[in-house]
Amino acid sequence: MTQSAVRPQGLRHRAFFEALAASEEGSARARVATAGLLVMRLIDHWLMAGPVMVEPESISIRSSRDAIMALDEVVGQRQILLGVVNTLQTIRGDVDLSPVLPRVFSYAGALESQGELAMAADVYGSVADWGSGEEFAALAADSLMRLGFCRRTLGALPEADQAYVAAADRARRVRDLARVRRAEIGRVNVLIMKGNLPKAESQLRTLGAACERDGLVAEHAATLHLRAVVAQRAGAIDDAIQFAYESLKRQEVPSDRDRLLADLAAFFIVSERYEGARDSLLLLDATAQSQNVRLSARVNLVALAARADDLEHFLEARERVAGLAMPGEAEVNFLLESAKGFRRFGDEVRALSLLREAKEKAEVLGLNRSAFEADELLRDPVPAVATRRDEIRTIDADPTAVIAREIRKLFEQFLA
Repeated sequence: MTQSAVRPQGLRHRAFFEALAASEEGSARARVATAGLLVMRLIDHWLMAGPVMVEPESISIRSSRDAIMALDEVVGQRQILLGVVNTLQTIRGDVDLSPVLPRVFSYAGALESQGELAMAADVYGSVADWGSGEEFAALAADSLMRLGFCRRTLGALPEADQAYVAAADRARRVRDLARVRRAEIGRVNVLIMKGNLPKAESQLRTLGAACERDGLVAEHAATLHLRAVVAQRAGAIDDAIQFAYESLKRQEVPSDRDRLLADLAAFFIVSERYEGARDSLLLLDATAQSQNVRLSARVNLVALAARADDLEHFLEARERVAGLAMPGEAEVNFLLESAKGFRRFGDEVRALSLLREAKEKAEVLGLNRSAFEADELLRDPVPAVATRRDEIRTIDADPTAVIAREIRKLFEQFLA
């Protein structure tokens, strides 16, 4: 099998070996890496030797199935990997990747959602390698774009750019213009991470115009969202709000809409449009696809109410979160924001109690940054100076005020 232009030369599936080396023997992560490695190598051997590799009594099959069944069900990978192995065993005669690659792609997605980006990148790269024919062009391009995302998130920017270039090339071969544009947008993300904001803005303007001309609504929305990010990083908050709202109007993907609303709330806060921020977060809480996103919006509403010096909404926001089951990091964040709020409103006794609880939980969970923040706040008991509500911007004619009112209308329409 030839080496891929978008995968590192050397040992195949290195990320799985590295995960095994870095994990305690017998740990949940070690079991994840073992099962994944065995299945990936099983596919490699099946591609080279054919169905003989997946006979029911073969050592490769037995070891793969044993490793899969050792996975914790909560990981969410057991059924996907069993589906891969079962599919391999149902194929008779010539090797046929058509029913296999989509399942492997789903496995990569499960690893990515679990935060195992290095192993996910290995699997995405393998899908792109194995699916080199035109019939797999769309899946290969999507795999390469996810590979680019994983590498970008891991800080491997040259390799991420290389993956996006390869994705655009695969899509261009079959004249899939939408995927070409998505890959080009991925390359702009790399530019943004490098800090080259002027070049990123220039390319986004060009890409946005091309997407609009070709009727690529989702891709046009993506360019506008990125322009909002660039504007925010450049300190042009009003422009960021404008671009984010224009993107929101065009957005068709629910998860991307969620991210836009979260960004809009953050932009409104920086511009001291607290009502616009609150409406954005309330709309996000009401419409988000993910429970974690809704929970994050509710915690942010607590922080926002304190920052806006709004005791009524602060207590109301806390009531909506208190008692909910939440991940450890989210709980610590809620405790910290609640403590800051009570301190801001003059209840220092409550604030100190919450800070001590936040510090203790953060230390148990190994959340060093949060533990340090709690400790700093405990050592500095001087209440922050609250921003008076009459100091908040009230100019109603500027574009950001108009957009804030439009967000309010969207929220009211949802409630109607």
